[in-house]
Amino acid sequence: MTLSAAFSVCDNEQFAPVAIVRGLPDGASNRVRDGHETTAGRSASWVSWEEVKRIDWDEESAFPDAYIREYRRDPQGKWQFYRRNYRVPQKFIDLCGQPARIAARAREHFPEGSQWVDGDQMFRVERLSRRDAVPDDEWGPVWSVMGTLVDLHGSEDVRLTVWFDD
Repeated sequence: MTLSAAFSVCDNEQFAPVAIVRGLPDGASNRVRDGHETTAGRSASWVSWEEVKRIDWDEESAFPDAYIREYRRDPQGKWQFYRRNYRVPQKFIDLCGQPARIAARAREHFPEGSQWVDGDQMFRVERLSRRDAVPDDEWGPVWSVMGTLVDLHGSEDVRLTVWFDD
């Protein structure tokens, strides 16, 4: 998960940060402060509900994704995104005709838009959108809870606090 890109921490996708590293927010609870200290947290920051609402989820990364993207054909024959491959599939290595060490660094060796098709499977070198980097199937529940809290307390009093460990 690359939520760290939103906070300009470990930003492999090169997105403009939504909220730079700000430290723990004023008024953070003792529980949050204790959690930060006991997990050896670093790069603490927070983002307000208003900032989350302004995120352009269609913004593209500055560079192609570090991981080869895989598509599959749907029943109508249209390509549908399937997954980002964090490990290089043998099928991609075979299709691109390069050794695994080259295939693992596809964005450095093949131009953006390069693609390899084998039947109903396609591999592509392309950029991520923020939506890809912070997928709704993982983060939708967080945004939903924040929205509920906004309904109860108002948008100025809702924020997401994060920190990253080593």
